[in-house]
Amino acid sequence: MSQNLENSTTTTSPWPPVTPSTFPTLLDLVAMAGIFFVVQLLVGGVGMLVLAIMGQPITNLAPATLGSYMAWVSGISMTLTLALLILYRRLRRGEAVKIHFAVGRFNLLLVVWSFVLMMSLGVVMEPLYNLLPSFDQQFGEGFGTFLAVVVFAPLFEEIICRGLVYGSLLRRHSKWMSMLLSALFFGVLHVQPVPMINAVLMGLVLAFVYDRCQTIWAPIMLHALNNGVAFVMMQLGYGETTMSQLLEGHPVWYAILYGLSLVVAVGSVWGMVRSLKQQTEVPMEVPTTPEVEPAEQKIEGEA
Repeated sequence: MSQNLENSTTTTSPWPPVTPSTFPTLLDLVAMAGIFFVVQLLVGGVGMLVLAIMGQPITNLAPATLGSYMAWVSGISMTLTLALLILYRRLRRGEAVKIHFAVGRFNLLLVVWSFVLMMSLGVVMEPLYNLLPSFDQQFGEGFGTFLAVVVFAPLFEEIICRGLVYGSLLRRHSKWMSMLLSALFFGVLHVQPVPMINAVLMGLVLAFVYDRCQTIWAPIMLHALNNGVAFVMMQLGYGETTMSQLLEGHPVWYAILYGLSLVVAVGSVWGMVRSLKQQTEVPMEVPTTPEVEPAEQKIEGEA
């Protein structure tokens, strides 16, 4: 009878049977992205409702006040999202993932090189970005915006996308596939066409850095550097300005910059591919059983 009950449960569930080697499935990734969007909408909606009750609709907020609002919404929604994703993994009986918060093999030179690579990819992809629709986003200004964009977003997104998602994918996929799927997951979270494509490319680099340094602080720092540049550009009024627009009237300088960026991007990607092909050891330490030591449990709890 127990065998029949197990079979009936399997056939009625939309998910395939979960074992430590099958989580997360593609449907799990879709569900996790859904959790992210639902939490963002709910927290943002509650925040706007509170502002309306106070007689301060979000459209009338001063830039500094909007920045503070964004910091509160970002911190609350990201914390809640992370907690629900960890709960979802446990309900799906996925194995605990050890997220590396120790310094590990942190390589500052690799982080700097990766930052230059991401900037170069942005320049190389500009002709495509100029063909795609873009939508103005208001983040406010001041310290609140800095917290939301440069602190909260890198911290929580890296713990979720590189720590939880990439670490889980490594259990059932190759390193290549895990990096690609986690980067696509990261891209989907950014919704709009240009940020989505940029986030996918950025996600591949961030996963590579996490794999090499074996500490979550490396991609967090790299992500923060990238968002820090965006924050400074926003505060200077150039948030939606492309490099071609900044160098408008100087086609020769733009051609030189584009050529150098292309060389850096192609050479760096070739080096990444070659490095991954030569690596034979498993990049991340993962528990072989669902039970973890108390120290590892603490690390996961912080994730």
